[in-house]
Amino acid sequence: MNVSCSNVGTHPMQRFVEMIHGEEEKSLLFNIIKNDIVNLAHHPKGNFFLLSTIQIVKGPMLDYITEHLIGNTLIVHKHIYNRSYPKACS
Repeated sequence: MNVSCSNVGTHPMQRFVEMIHGEEEKSLLFNIIKNDIVNLAHHPKGNFFLLSTIQIVKGPMLDYITEHLIGNTLIVHKHIYNRSYPKACS
């Protein structure tokens, strides 16, 4: 995922995602990013790659991504109001 977050890699990775049409390729992409969803969402370049991925996945993969993003939003909300929270991003 480092390529997706670099200055020179984010645009090519977004174009790469746009070329994915098969369910097997979508599943492979999802399995690659599923442990980095929160980090990608918070990264100034990685979030564009994540958005491209969200636009092509469906069903359980999209649900998984959505649940992780919503869960992380609640953690950030608690942080803003000085409540204790588990650290979501490294």
